[in-house]
Amino acid sequence: MSNDGFTLWECLCVLLIISIFGLLPIIKIEKWKEQKTITSQLIMFERLYEKSQHSAVIEKESSKIFADKDSQRIIFNYTLKGQKKEEFLYIEEPLLIMRESSLELQAGTASPSKLETFTFFDQSTQTKIDYIVQLGSSKVFKYVERQ
Repeated sequence: MSNDGFTLWECLCVLLIISIFGLLPIIKIEKWKEQKTITSQLIMFERLYEKSQHSAVIEKESSKIFADKDSQRIIFNYTLKGQKKEEFLYIEEPLLIMRESSLELQAGTASPSKLETFTFFDQSTQTKIDYIVQLGSSKVFKYVERQ
């Protein structure tokens, strides 16, 4: 009968390998959370834009949208059931507002007063995201471009 067992080094190597495999899911979860945060912020932008558009058509009141690069927030001014509303969308890293943009959707038609682009940059994937507002119809087209 032999009293041979594992050496201290062998035990430490096994523990190191197990620890590495234990950390891999945690790293993936953090990246997944980051992507979900970015996606939810872009969806909120789209929803608030639609609210502003709806307000201009249904309430027959002009709506204004302003993206402030310095404070990393977007301000939506619109009317809902006769009451003026102002909502703020704060953009959090790794998503950034790349430039200041302002837009007014005209009362009754929601037609924009000018051609405008809302530009975001996703630092985690090095991706530029443009929301381009079409003149005449106020439709928004989303363009995604990897840098």
